[in-house]
Amino acid sequence: MKFIVNMVQAELVQVLAEGLVLGDKMGFTADKILEVLDTRGVASPLFHLKGRAMARGDFTRSLALKYVLEQLHMVLNAARLMGQNLPGAEAASKVYEKAVNAGWGEEDFSAVIKALR
Repeated sequence: MKFIVNMVQAELVQVLAEGLVLGDKMGFTADKILEVLDTRGVASPLFHLKGRAMARGDFTRSLALKYVLEQLHMVLNAARLMGQNLPGAEAASKVYEKAVNAGWGEEDFSAVIKALR
């Protein structure tokens, strides 16, 4: 069960980062995007907490990005052994890997947003 929780959490934060980066390029502030997300069906404590931290540029570690990547690799290996394809997790792992390779592995996993900018 831990694998599933870790995978979903990693993918959700990475998708939130994509939304914030795209929204910024479209002229929306992170605060406005998060306000809209908070009032829609996708509202979640994870989005609220990590989204606000990303908006502030606060990547104080609660869970290191490098460990999230490590967990994604474990999930993907387990899935391969079972013959299961996980395209979302594969895509997310590439973004987390880019962030780790850029030197942000010790920061909170919300720092994945830096790899998308």
